[in-house]
Amino acid sequence: MTLGQTKRVLLCADSGNGADEVRQVLANAGYQVGFHALNGSDLADPGSANLIILEGSAAPEMARTVCRRLRTRLGEVFVPILFISGETGPRERLASLECGADTYLLRPFEAAELLAQVQAFLRLKDRHDHLTEKTAEVNRINKRLQAAYLQIDQELELARRIQESFLPQSLPQLSQVRFAVHYQPCGKVGGDFYDVFRLDEHHLGFYVADAMGHGVPASLLTIFVKKGVRTKEIFGQQYRLVPPGEVLQRLNRDMIDQALSENPFITMVYVLFHEDGTLCPVGASLSSVHSA
Repeated sequence: MTLGQTKRVLLCADSGNGADEVRQVLANAGYQVGFHALNGSDLADPGSANLIILEGSAAPEMARTVCRRLRTRLGEVFVPILFISGETGPRERLASLECGADTYLLRPFEAAELLAQVQAFLRLKDRHDHLTEKTAEVNRINKRLQAAYLQIDQELELARRIQESFLPQSLPQLSQVRFAVHYQPCGKVGGDFYDVFRLDEHHLGFYVADAMGHGVPASLLTIFVKKGVRTKEIFGQQYRLVPPGEVLQRLNRDMIDQALSENPFITMVYVLFHEDGTLCPVGASLSSVHSA
């Protein structure tokens, strides 16, 4: 099968007057040739052709008028237009280009010259259509990426609200001490975390933790810390305040028991504060791959 058999060439001309010659050359080369009379009604779908040839040798003004209408009808659709002219003057040749033709061919011409022009513009049409298809594909991918980014952004916003809900909404105060916090993560969510809480009428506990990394994985570790810190043990009507070292040891052991594949790492300091001003702090690095 030749290339010409898959291409549709539309010939616009008066009956006879060289049109039969052009049609025969194209048909012999294997092209599918459609015909439209210059003085006929407007074409229903000029964009379906791969190439349009305007035979204007006998009626140049009429051919140029048809060329202008075709170019307007085609709009953004690229279909090359080849104008065949019998006029040899430079003004006439220029007029064939100004009316919307992409090139012109002067009579008399050899059949090989016509076919060379046709093949050149069909190659150009193929390249244009290929690039247009690739551009459309890129645009489709871009739209899908934008939708994915929007979903990710929405999910991050939800993660931010969840993480903020785990932060203390108010800070307990004692006459001897005041707490103030400015929390500013580098992104929507982060690995920095803190809490301040009353343990009994004489004690406060507070900690500051920094989970390795940033983003959603780090924020998930902060939730683990929030749920994993056990600072008080209750036995019926009695209770025991867990020493900071023991709190961190238990938390570290819990991380090890999770057997997480990403080997998370958290740096944390936990302080037990007595109302008389006594501090009992312990800092540690908590890892899922070795015990404290």
